[in-house]
Amino acid sequence: MKIYRFVLFILFFLSIKAYTQTSEDYFNSGFAKSQQLDFEAAIIDFTKAISLDATFAEAYNHRGIANRYLKKYQVAITDYTKAIEIHPHYAEAYNNRGVVKHQIQLYQSALEDYNRAIQLNSMYAEVYNNRGVTKHVLRDFQSALADFTKAIDIDPKYAEAYNNRGVTRFQLEQYTEAIADYNTALAIKLSYAQVYFNRGLANRKSNELNEAIADYTKALEFTPQLAEAYNNRGVAKVKLVDYRGAIADYNSAIDVNPSYTKAYYNRGIVKMMLLDYQGAIIDYNRALELNSNDAETYNNRGICKESVNDYQGALIDYNKAIELNPSFSEAYNNRGVLYRKMNNYKAAMADYDKLLVLTPKNAEAYYHRGIVKYYISDLSGSITDFTQAITFNPQLFEAYMYRGIVKNMLNDFSGAILDYNEAIKLNPESAEAYYNRGVFKGRLQEHQSSIEDFTQAMNYKMNYAEAIFNRGVSYLALAQKDAACADFSKASQLGFYKAFEVIAVFCK
Repeated sequence: MKIYRFVLFILFFLSIKAYTQTSEDYFNSGFAKSQQLDFEAAIIDFTKAISLDATFAEAYNHRGIANRYLKKYQVAITDYTKAIEIHPHYAEAYNNRGVVKHQIQLYQSALEDYNRAIQLNSMYAEVYNNRGVTKHVLRDFQSALADFTKAIDIDPKYAEAYNNRGVTRFQLEQYTEAIADYNTALAIKLSYAQVYFNRGLANRKSNELNEAIADYTKALEFTPQLAEAYNNRGVAKVKLVDYRGAIADYNSAIDVNPSYTKAYYNRGIVKMMLLDYQGAIIDYNRALELNSNDAETYNNRGICKESVNDYQGALIDYNKAIELNPSFSEAYNNRGVLYRKMNNYKAAMADYDKLLVLTPKNAEAYYHRGIVKYYISDLSGSITDFTQAITFNPQLFEAYMYRGIVKNMLNDFSGAILDYNEAIKLNPESAEAYYNRGVFKGRLQEHQSSIEDFTQAMNYKMNYAEAIFNRGVSYLALAQKDAACADFSKASQLGFYKAFEVIAVFCK
């Protein structure tokens, strides 16, 4: 009987020992759970492994990885640091600690960890890649390129390194080279949505808009919730003048991310292009709810309000844009135009003076200030500003037009004609330019030439009553009464009432 009990005891003891888990067992279990993305459960197992073996460096390292995925960054750093204390030559732990430090913006400290990892293992491709990412963030682009290239040299199939090098080349405006890197990354990893997206950016910058749209579409096939891809595809469609398609993409971006400020802003721009100012205002309102400190959105909403004759609302928005960005030249320009519409010429002049301090060679600013001076009868100052505008932008058609008008007011008809000669070179189909030049020529008694200009004006603008009437005046000056009366009659039929008076005197 005693022998029987002893055998039972041995069997019981052996059964207990068979089910006792080791630190390695807990580590392996934690690793498997990490692979299944069950990081909370993995941490429990790694902690049990450490409790059984306080020198288990790999368990600290992998618990750090799990904590990083759970965004417990300081806890993760503590785990990596403990792994390094146990195993001072643990290159992977240095690398992993560097990754976390990068995520919490301790960039210089991250570089120190990456440098140490490379000292320990000079063929560690992932560390070169990670160090390159940190250097990119610090805008040390050339050094980042060198790190990505080293990672690729070590591992020619490292798709992420090709993608990252492409991103840095994009930043350096090396779009062709960036696209080549993205192509290689996709050859290695076909279903890499972020690379399609990045290549789309490079193609758009290279003005390869259809290719960019194809890339964004491909990115969305793999990641349908990538709001940025919808937004950027919309931007490309705008450049192709596919405004309806762009709005559809911005709608999709907002459906995916209702707080996507940029998509509301971009959709507002397209609605402005389609003259849907009220719709644009609604989008800008939403964008400003999400980000109340964006000067450009206030400026654009001001333009829309001005376009629907809400001048006070527009003024408030321009003021806010300038308050947020005191160097916002476009807002000064727009507010100056608004002040001019409101007949507040003093305030308009102040805005253009400020604008010219900010941008001394701004042709548009000189042009608009010239108009203000024209309205306050500073004709000499007006000509000076229009001349400056033309100096800085010889292609500014409107400046020639206005300067010609002012020269006419100063009885410089020949000078006015010279300005309209230039205006017509820039815009050969401008009915107003031909009409005004015809008027000036008439004042110089160049009636035959003025008839030619009035005729050209009529060619580019149907039923141009003023041109028809003034051609009649030139015909009359040349004693071609029948032609003159025919023009006066046609002008009267178009409702040009001065023609009735002339007919009553000359065409009885």
